[in-house]
Amino acid sequence: TNDGGNTWSKIPMDTNMTTHTFDFKKVGDNTLIAITGEMDRIKLRTPVLISDNYGKTWTRSYISDTFYTQSVQIADEGVIYINSEKIDGRKSVTYTLYSSTDYGIAWTTLIEQKRVREFGNSTITSHKNVVILTYPESDTIVLSNDYGKTWKSYTYQIVPKEENAQYYTMFTTIKNDTLYICGNLGKVEYLPIGMSFYPFLARFVLPAEMTTSVEQKTMDNNENNTHLSVAPNPSDETVSVHLQLCQEELRTTTLILYSEQGVLVKDLTSELVMSGSHCTIETDILSSGIYFLTMRNNILSQTVPVVVLH
Repeated sequence: TNDGGNTWSKIPMDTNMTTHTFDFKKVGDNTLIAITGEMDRIKLRTPVLISDNYGKTWTRSYISDTFYTQSVQIADEGVIYINSEKIDGRKSVTYTLYSSTDYGIAWTTLIEQKRVREFGNSTITSHKNVVILTYPESDTIVLSNDYGKTWKSYTYQIVPKEENAQYYTMFTTIKNDTLYICGNLGKVEYLPIGMSFYPFLARFVLPAEMTTSVEQKTMDNNENNTHLSVAPNPSDETVSVHLQLCQEELRTTTLILYSEQGVLVKDLTSELVMSGSHCTIETDILSSGIYFLTMRNNILSQTVPVVVLH
């Protein structure tokens, strides 16, 4: 629906799948939809359906060795995050976060967290470059503000804390640099078996040093130390690169574009030598995703993210 629910249209889908979680976000001129299904118990993998044209067509991919999808979220740049239970044999052993920058063609493992209890869950929240995983069974939050490359762990407190209770997070959201965690706690109240559920709400103020995104850090660096700048960012067709260096520094400067996995995509050093202080990256030939442009010489070293979004 696009009229507040007055009219509805049915989107054809692959029906040979039981849906677990989904998310959608407007990316560019289209709406990106990501849906995860129940594990393929024969091949031990989780199916993922992706559409970038309002559900007119779908592509299917798989994440191997996963048991149950806890949550899926699409970030502002079109990066898809899936938080799932990874299995060893047929037993769930870790919560594992996967990401894809090419609309589900390839998946990268970002972080794994060992399970504390047999039952529980975890949720993911993302805002720009900040990614937050919440583990209520251990009162733990892990947070990254560089697209999942590095993580910091924090603890939060649920008040009042119920002893011997199982905590299940239903959803999390960020408002004014504060993470709100809403869910249920399960408590055994009668035998031989029986569990009652009560709602809980926890609040965690995000550390200031972790709420600054990569783009904001880049802007700060460009304002205070403008050696390397790129625009537009995100980009669809071309990115203009500008360096503010003296001729002596330019003679020893290398400029290289890397993928998110650290693979060399393009060496721009020769173009930089010919043009002097600027060059252009043709992003229309690159897949959508996050890249890193590194400038290095005998004195300076600086890296800025380049987001390609088609």
